[in-house]
Amino acid sequence: MVFTIYTLSLLTILIFTSNLDIVYIILIMERVDRLKTIWALIILKWKKWVKNLTETKNITEFDNKVNKIKRNAKEI
Repeated sequence: MVFTIYTLSLLTILIFTSNLDIVYIILIMERVDRLKTIWALIILKWKKWVKNLTETKNITEFDNKVNKIKRNAKEI
């Protein structure tokens, strides 16, 4: 999401403030997309994007909240 905002901002700045031909602007944007791809591959290799959703701490906290809501509902 951040990269999309960055890309749109860069595109807007290039279109409104530069006297570059549209072909050069498109080439610049293609280079930015390649940099984003390289960054995504680095993150993929580091496995920084992975979140363990089955971790017992998170499940236990969620289960406790659900059980509390169920108990409150039974009391009413």
